[in-house]
Amino acid sequence: MRKNKRGAAPTSLLMAIGYALGFILFVLILQIAGGKVGLTIGGTAEAATAIDRGFADLTKKAEELEDSKPPVDFALTVDKDFFLVSFNKAPDVKNGNAVSPPECNGVSCLCVCIDDKCEDIDVQKNRGRDCRPIYQYNAIIAEGDDSFKCNDGSECNRGGKHTSYKYVDESGSVSDGYYFYIKGEKTFSAKIRKSSSNLYIGQ
Repeated sequence: MRKNKRGAAPTSLLMAIGYALGFILFVLILQIAGGKVGLTIGGTAEAATAIDRGFADLTKKAEELEDSKPPVDFALTVDKDFFLVSFNKAPDVKNGNAVSPPECNGVSCLCVCIDDKCEDIDVQKNRGRDCRPIYQYNAIIAEGDDSFKCNDGSECNRGGKHTSYKYVDESGSVSDGYYFYIKGEKTFSAKIRKSSSNLYIGQ
């Protein structure tokens, strides 16, 4: 009897260690394979990495801008299968294929979408439109020539010309303004400034 009691303690300890190692291995497998099977444990799934921090930082900086002050720098990554689209202060604004979603409610806003029309919501992967109104602006205008440059030197597929909005560049020339329409997977750096109740995004 005494021998059995002495042997039980080491056996229990070995079982506890085995369970702990098994749990650690299970968590590691989830983190490595999470993106492939749609899980978000460990933040490896694409659904869990959709530019949340960069998007929040951009909208916060835009809200804090003061008129005619120097531009503020920001950098942003738009993940694969996502779109970053701007809409102006007006109902039913259409930029490219995207029509201003109900969440914008007729005010200027920036949206992260999972389709080029800003219509789809993927319930299974817990992702869809994320629109953030920026109330003090009449329009969000991309400056510069026809396309933004990504950090790798490629074009960032910026949107087309605004029908109603132009901008004055550093030389004083009046140029066409573009709406903001970036398709992932892209990383870019830009500057934002406020002038006459418009938000300008340029490089």
